Amino acid sequence: MREPILCFGHSHMVALRAGHLWRVRHGEAAADDMEFVPLNDPPCQLRTVLVEGRRELAPDLVEHVSTLLAGCRPKAVVLLVTGNEHNILGLFRHPDTPAPPDVDWPESGLPLAEGRDRVPADLLFAEMQNQLDRANFRFCRWIAGQVDCPLVIVGPPPPIVDEAHIRAHPGVFADRMDKLEIAPADFRHKLWRIDARLRQDLAAELGAAFVPAPAAAITDLGLAERLRGNDPTHGNQEYGRMLLADVLAALAAARTEESA
Repeated sequence: MREPILCFGHSHMVALRAGHLWRVRHGEAAADDMEFVPLNDPPCQLRTVLVEGRRELAPDLVEHVSTLLAGCRPKAVVLLVTGNEHNILGLFRHPDTPAPPDVDWPESGLPLAEGRDRVPADLLFAEMQNQLDRANFRFCRWIAGQVDCPLVIVGPPPPIVDEAHIRAHPGVFADRMDKLEIAPADFRHKLWRIDARLRQDLAAELGAAFVPAPAAAITDLGLAERLRGNDPTHGNQEYGRMLLADVLAALAAARTEESA
C-alpha cells in the first residue's frame, strides 16, 4: 500500500506542488512521495449541504476522500484549504467607506494609520472566522478525525503589495479591477495576519503543526517581489520550494516528537 504525504487544497497548493516537482527533477524526491488532491471540482469539491437543518460536508466529497484514504496509508496529511478569505474580504476598498480602511488592532503591535476609516479587529476576526467555518475548517476538523498520522495546516502567502502588479495580473478579480480601488497594503497585511492567526488557532485545536508563510518570503508588508506568481494573490515555484522545505521540516519535527 502506498504511503504518500497527502495534500488537500485549492489554488495555493499549486506552488507547493511546483516545489515538489522541482525536487523530483533534481533527484531530491520521488514523484510518488507526495500526492496532491484538489478540492475544486466534483466529486472532490469542497462544499456543504443542509441535512435536516444542519450544515454538513457534501456526501460525495466525504465518500471520495474516504475512499482515497482507505486506499493508502498516508505518512502525513497537509492542508492548504482555500486561502483567499483575506483577499475576498479586503483586496478592494469598499466604495461606501469615507476613507481608506485600516484595522484597529492594538494587540498586533502594528501601527494604525492616520486619517483612515477604522475597522475594529474583533469585527474582522468574527467575519473571517465565519467564512472559514462554513466549509474550510469543517473539512479540516473532519479529516483530522479520519487519519492517524501527522497533520499540517499551511497558512496562506502574504499579500502582494505592488498595486501595478495586481492590476497587470488581475486573475479571478478581473471583473472588479476597473471598478474598485485596491485597499491599502497595510490593511491587507493585517487581514492576512488575521487569516493566518485563525488557521494557527485551528491547528492548535486539532493538535496539528502550523506552517506559516516562510519568514524569508516576507518583505515589509507582503510577498517578496521575486516570489510573486503571475496573478494578484499567489506565490511562484520558488515560493513553493521555500514553503515545502518548511512543511518537510515540520513533519520531521513531528516524527522526532512522536519517537521521543
